[in-house]
Amino acid sequence: MKNIFNFLYSTRLMAVLFILFATAMGVATFIENDFGTQTSKALVYNTWWFETIMVFFVINFFGNIFRYRLHKKEKWPVLMFHLAFLFIIIGAGVTRYVGYEGLMLINEGETTNQFLSETTYVNVIVDNSKEQKKIHQPILLSAWGNNTWSFTDNFREKEYNVDLVEYIPWAEKN
Repeated sequence: MKNIFNFLYSTRLMAVLFILFATAMGVATFIENDFGTQTSKALVYNTWWFETIMVFFVINFFGNIFRYRLHKKEKWPVLMFHLAFLFIIIGAGVTRYVGYEGLMLINEGETTNQFLSETTYVNVIVDNSKEQKKIHQPILLSAWGNNTWSFTDNFREKEYNVDLVEYIPWAEKN
């Protein structure tokens, strides 16, 4: 168990995490430039491995506070540095899982309580001529690579399935 904690709180792990993080962010920047924000989110920012890097950062920074006794007065500047990173990463996590991203247009002198969500949704209405069921599911589509998405549910004791057949990025009406 001690070896696990030594690894999790090591400066080597921190260096590897910083290299992975910087590389991923750099690659995501080029993907976003060439293929759009949704693609960079689908391929980098919203992936399990990118979130795992963040979790290991939190564990590493938190563990280093105690490993190097940063709570002592003479080490407070280094403590502030570690706490700042912790707050940034935890804040990013709260924003990612609790917050909303979108666009709110407010003209001068006006007020509004509406905004255009950045999230793309699939809206499905299941209808049997007597009753309707509305489905509102978020979906993240990428201009690069394969997009797969399916949804299965029941309506009046009959199972139905909705599958994404094809995604055409930047499609326009003629």
